[in-house]
Amino acid sequence: MFPRAPSVSFPVMQSIPEMAFESLQREVQALEESLVEGEDVMGLFVSFGATSLFAISQIRLAGQTICFHGIDDNGREVRVLQHYSQVNLLLVKDKAHREIRNPIGFLTGQPAS
Repeated sequence: MFPRAPSVSFPVMQSIPEMAFESLQREVQALEESLVEGEDVMGLFVSFGATSLFAISQIRLAGQTICFHGIDDNGREVRVLQHYSQVNLLLVKDKAHREIRNPIGFLTGQPAS
């Protein structure tokens, strides 16, 4: 009988998109923790101009794409898809745009719902 090989643990490796997603998650959650009653986290994409402010409801990682889901100032559902290396998101605390504020959801590897 052969001797049993020692158990070896390997570090969990993350892809660059996963690291970018986790960094974004930490920043959003830190801002959420500082909200007061009646405030919400809003996003403004720098490359789209000042008219694309929206309340973020969900951020999802799908491969190398980060998908932002939310509601714009006109109450329309919006989804912005960006390659992880192209994300320029200005996070803003603003008056709440939803009656019941829920923390932003973070999903990985999930199909769009």
